[in-house]
Amino acid sequence: MLKLNRKGQTAIETLFILAIIMTGIAMVLSSYLNENRDVSVVTYIRASASHACDYLNMGVQTSESPYSLLNNDLASLNGTNYQFRVMSIGLNETSTAMNISVSISTPFVLNTSMVSSLENSIKLFIVEDVSRNTNMGKNGTNLVYSGKIVRLNVSVVKG
Repeated sequence: MLKLNRKGQTAIETLFILAIIMTGIAMVLSSYLNENRDVSVVTYIRASASHACDYLNMGVQTSESPYSLLNNDLASLNGTNYQFRVMSIGLNETSTAMNISVSISTPFVLNTSMVSSLENSIKLFIVEDVSRNTNMGKNGTNLVYSGKIVRLNVSVVKG
């Protein structure tokens, strides 16, 4: 009878140790997945912003969506290569939303109306491109990922 009690105690101790290990794994894994989600969102948006810059720098129009969203701005650039590039991306996260700021630079001076039009068109392009090519959803002019609203702020600056 004494031997049977020891086996039961050993089994309970093993289960207790296993529970502690599983709890530790769950805690580490959840924080890793949150970090991974943020990195994925920023990567998707950076890639899409780079595609928009490449399209504007190339100077050749296409009717293919979502590139057609940039055609009016491409026409107003008059075939000049303004050397657009993604300069920086910032992330500010709250419990319900992610605010991402994308800064696109050009070494040339642009007038205010052209800058405003470019910022709006590039934002629309990013939302459309990311929602089509990734698992992020679209909610009007914003993106949705893992239940969070992703708001974009695009700025075109001389730099």
